[in-house]
Amino acid sequence: MSKLLILVFVSLLFLVILAALPANATISSSLYHNGGSIIINTKECSETSDNLFHFGTTNDFYKQTGKSQTILSLGRTGIKKSDSTQVETLGMLNAFDSVGMYSTQTNIPESICDATNFLAGYGNTSSSRYPETQSVEGLWGLMGSGPGTSYESQVVVDDTVVGVSVSGTTPSGYLYEDVKGSIHSGFDVNSTDMQYAYSRHDHGLLTSDDNKSLGAGFDWLWDTSAEETVNESANESVSNETEEEG
Repeated sequence: MSKLLILVFVSLLFLVILAALPANATISSSLYHNGGSIIINTKECSETSDNLFHFGTTNDFYKQTGKSQTILSLGRTGIKKSDSTQVETLGMLNAFDSVGMYSTQTNIPESICDATNFLAGYGNTSSSRYPETQSVEGLWGLMGSGPGTSYESQVVVDDTVVGVSVSGTTPSGYLYEDVKGSIHSGFDVNSTDMQYAYSRHDHGLLTSDDNKSLGAGFDWLWDTSAEETVNESANESVSNETEEEG
């Protein structure tokens, strides 16, 4: 009976602690290791909406983001992991990072009647906005073996901005990239045509050979502004850079 009471008390205490956490709480994690083989898998995801508690309701802004990392090594390995990752091994290394972002918002019209709540659902509107949907999904990684095999990565998701930087070295193996993004923004009030649409797909495979070890990297950035892509020239910042050591 006493064990049951203790279990109930601990459960209630845990619920109180969870309820006390602020909505914008910061959660961090770090890892350091210098020894044998490692297996690491981390996943992070979030959903936000600016309207009702239930996601996906009419007139919402809705955003979903996520990223994950998987690292497997065989042999003596050293790793330092926090906001970025650095890992090196004398044996075999498989390391992959993935990221995804989906964002959508419905239209808020410029009509004075609508802005003054003549139509239900548009009250207290300080400014209009165009409908906009954008998405990003990508995978980067290294598979290699031999002394000096290493992998470094940093993945950042800030609102709808996605930035990824990876690099790797290995006597025998390859560095990989496969990422795509798209955005559709605004519309023509006289037709159903979209005002602005853009998409991009980058796919790369960088390898070593018998005479040269691999030393290479990828940098990828997705940064768009829906306010400036409607009715004016597009002002997006989408880039991809590939680096290879000489």
